[in-house]
Amino acid sequence: MQQNNNHRDSFVKAVTELGLQNGAFFDECEYAEQRLAREIPPDFNPLKYFKFEPIYNFEVGRNGDYITTHHYTHNPLFANNGFMLDFTETKMTSTISCVSEGYELWLLDNLKLVVVYSCQMRVTQGGIIELATYRHRVKDGLYQFRLNFDPEYFAELVIDKVLDAMCGEERKNLFDDLSSTLYKVSTR
Repeated sequence: MQQNNNHRDSFVKAVTELGLQNGAFFDECEYAEQRLAREIPPDFNPLKYFKFEPIYNFEVGRNGDYITTHHYTHNPLFANNGFMLDFTETKMTSTISCVSEGYELWLLDNLKLVVVYSCQMRVTQGGIIELATYRHRVKDGLYQFRLNFDPEYFAELVIDKVLDAMCGEERKNLFDDLSSTLYKVSTR
């Protein structure tokens, strides 16, 4: 159990340091850290609950995912696998294809955070979706991840990811039931 707490504490620390590296005010970061410490369950272990996967320099896939027979990967960016915590889209264009670029924030399985630049092209034709993604590591640090980094928003995002990972379908069903009840009450 102590090992789980060490992993949890390392995770909370890494996420909190992200706020400080992004130039957020210390008070905001302190509040976010307290919220994370309070709302992430003590038995949470990111290595157990998050689905870590290789982060590739180049990936091609079909039908909207990379787990198909038409899957190609090239050059893992890191020796460690990662779990994507967030994606910030910086630009998007669309004609026949949709091209987007942005930054991905990954938690590596050594509990370090890294930022990766990502450019993705999506082509849809006749119900078939083909994806090609190119990534490279941002070496000058995490500060480039968000221009207007909000530690409170980020803490909420991380808490949602943790609860989704731990509770999965149970949490989704609870939310759907609550939404349905609220809808019924609001339409009366």
